[in-house]
Amino acid sequence: MKKSILFTLLAVATLLVTALAVQARPAAPNKNADKRVQLAREKYPLRLQTIASVKQYEKDEIPNVNYLTAVRQQNWAGSGQSKDKMEYYYREIEKEDEPHPVGYTLLIVRRTYNVGSQEFFEEFVYDDDGNPLFWFSKYGFPEDPKIELRGYFDADGTLVRTLTKNITDKEDINLALAAAKKNIVLIKEAFQAMYGVTYY
Repeated sequence: MKKSILFTLLAVATLLVTALAVQARPAAPNKNADKRVQLAREKYPLRLQTIASVKQYEKDEIPNVNYLTAVRQQNWAGSGQSKDKMEYYYREIEKEDEPHPVGYTLLIVRRTYNVGSQEFFEEFVYDDDGNPLFWFSKYGFPEDPKIELRGYFDADGTLVRTLTKNITDKEDINLALAAAKKNIVLIKEAFQAMYGVTYY
């Protein structure tokens, strides 16, 4: 029972943080933020191509891309069946003198899950060095317009720009942004810890 309550609270907090990240906020011009946004816009289509190449694995050769999928399912009191799916896409780091990869660089993580009938989708995108770059979240009930949040990050994980759609509550937006800032780093750290991944 305590785990169900904790999971529900975490899911709600993640959604709230996500909602906050997408709201457009006026800010002083920031050239570094503009560069990171531009980089995210350049890298995002490439990350989608990476996912498409993995999906075509049985037909084509995968160019130095690996993936891992983790799924957790459980029944929640009061909300029914819940399914949480994480897809990690990453590439090997190779060195000339080493016969095997010396590490991995995380490229993009996709997460889909539900809490009751409310559906959630998140993407965590990393730059070529495995640093946080972009976060996207879309969620809501099937019959309602979906709330969208976007966050752009500096290489150190600092949130530099946000955009929102279908959400106006500033408290919800701030909670969603706080969760996104935390999650984009935690996902990378958890991936490193689980698979002995190092970054060079």
